[in-house]
Amino acid sequence: MAAGVAVLVSLPLRRVSGILVAIGTLAFAFFFDSVIIKLSWVSGEASLLQGTDVPRPVIGPWDFADDRAFLVLCLVVVAIVGVIVVQIREGTTGQALRALRGSQVAAQSIGISPGRSRLIAFALSGFIAGLGGALLAMHQENVNYGTNFAPFAALFWLVLVVTLGSRTFEGAAAAALAFAVFDTLVLKGTIFEWILRSPDRVPGLFPLDPTWRFVLFGLATIEFARHPEGMIESRRRRMAEKAARKAAAEADAA
Repeated sequence: MAAGVAVLVSLPLRRVSGILVAIGTLAFAFFFDSVIIKLSWVSGEASLLQGTDVPRPVIGPWDFADDRAFLVLCLVVVAIVGVIVVQIREGTTGQALRALRGSQVAAQSIGISPGRSRLIAFALSGFIAGLGGALLAMHQENVNYGTNFAPFAALFWLVLVVTLGSRTFEGAAAAALAFAVFDTLVLKGTIFEWILRSPDRVPGLFPLDPTWRFVLFGLATIEFARHPEGMIESRRRRMAEKAARKAAAEADAA
């Protein structure tokens, strides 16, 4: 269903590109949050805004009610999705999308359809997002729409992903890890308890005030403006350039 909705959203955006696509999808997110989610046939009799219980899945003989069993299920799903994403990225679809990112006019000149490619990208990303959202709701055993799926929360997640690297599976995985542990380890000072070996030695400014999230959000947007490809991809590119310069220097010396 998420893939289908994503395809419908992509249809009016087929002839635009760049920042206009981002603005269009963000506008739809706020429209969904303000209008669609409040309809009873969407949220159900028990409104998602107030929370809806979601049981852990049972697949054949496997019951994933236990947290460790559910972790294994999530890791298996992540591995499968990761392999699929990498295969698509390295295949014809991925090459077409990279060509469009480089130059839409040049891509059209060799027969690549921007509208069709964007529709495929929206469908795939919508499917993966829906799958991730379902697993998140199962993990918490509640939809928690306001906390997990509100547009501002999604915007925070989006900035985190694009800052670390949205063009690679590794970047998305690193962003997910940071999103999961940053609050507990850094903002609440748990990591300093481990380093200093005592909670009494942690500076009094921890846990940090929640408003620091907005400061970090701003810093992340600045970093994204500097490196649109993401920190991980930027570091990989610099390392490749350094290795190329070193190889060229060694070749000149020989």
